[in-house]
Amino acid sequence: MKPFVDHAKSLADDFLFLAVPWVKETRPHYLTEIELRQMSDNIQMTAVNAFNGKSFYKHFHDHYESSKYTLERVLRSLEEAR
Repeated sequence: MKPFVDHAKSLADDFLFLAVPWVKETRPHYLTEIELRQMSDNIQMTAVNAFNGKSFYKHFHDHYESSKYTLERVLRSLEEAR
């Protein structure tokens, strides 16, 4: 479990390193640094909750859906910027 969670954290940190300056510079609609940081936290929580039983399914699903939504907005903003 620990290697998976550590890898997820590393990827989330790398994403923030690139995405936060981009958001500050381009100021895409409906996307802020706070949302990116929350998404990073949610990804890390998803990685942890993936190894817990069904009692944590709702938390797992909520964190996953929130992260997915934010990442889709990032993708749309990047596509619009082309």
